[in-house]
Amino acid sequence: MLVNKKYTSILFGLFIALAVVLCSGYSFPNAYGNTNSLEEKTSRSVDEFQQNPHETAQLIFNDYFTEIMKTGNRDGVPLAGFTIQNLDISSPDRATASVELKYDDDFGPLPSVEYSVVRINDRYQVLKQVCVYDMDIQSSKYGTVRCTPSAMVKEHSTSISF
Repeated sequence: MLVNKKYTSILFGLFIALAVVLCSGYSFPNAYGNTNSLEEKTSRSVDEFQQNPHETAQLIFNDYFTEIMKTGNRDGVPLAGFTIQNLDISSPDRATASVELKYDDDFGPLPSVEYSVVRINDRYQVLKQVCVYDMDIQSSKYGTVRCTPSAMVKEHSTSISF
């Protein structure tokens, strides 16, 4: 009888452990959130873009940079604000805008950068690029910005080529 109780206790313990592992396995994907890129998360449908391209492009840019502001200083100096200027929707597959970024630092005004919203499959989204501002006072290129060509930026990549 004592052996049956011990055996039952061990089986019950294993069952509970198995249940915890299985339940945890189902919750892990939710803990890490959606695996879509920021560009995908802030995209809009082709139908929405084609019905009102100017307003939709403005919304895509606004959502994209607002989400970057929410990340704080995860990737460096936090973005404190942005201004979208000169929105051009003359091409049906691309909208461009000059974006002036403001950071929480003492660098002062930075040059505007041209960003694009492009059609990728059935969505319009910001075309990812990495921009580097030259803030070295001793540099002959002080106050300038260089951005990677969009084709060179890869998700989760740490190398930057110009």
